[in-house]
Amino acid sequence: MSDQNGASEHTTDIYVPVDSSATPIKWDGNPAKIAGIRFECSQYYKRKGIFGPLLKHRAVLLGNGKIAVPHINTVEFLLGNIADPKTYDKASEQPTTASSVAPRIAR
Repeated sequence: MSDQNGASEHTTDIYVPVDSSATPIKWDGNPAKIAGIRFECSQYYKRKGIFGPLLKHRAVLLGNGKIAVPHINTVEFLLGNIADPKTYDKASEQPTTASSVAPRIAR
């Protein structure tokens, strides 16, 4: 993205999402671009590894500068006191029931 003169702005602030050419991602007021900008920002934060727990647990920034989460138990995950449970998807399939229950039965 560039300004009116065609010169691009570059930033070194890790919290400002940038595109592949290191130009900050900005919204120009066009509602049709919101979904694309949101996607690009989420990809940037995943690449950089920042805000992961906040995004995963749906934390939001309030107008007074504080962070709100949907449930009080989420705070323990955000602070790192409790590890997130392992999730499975098509890339990492869930183990069979027999293999996950067998160690518990053997006790």
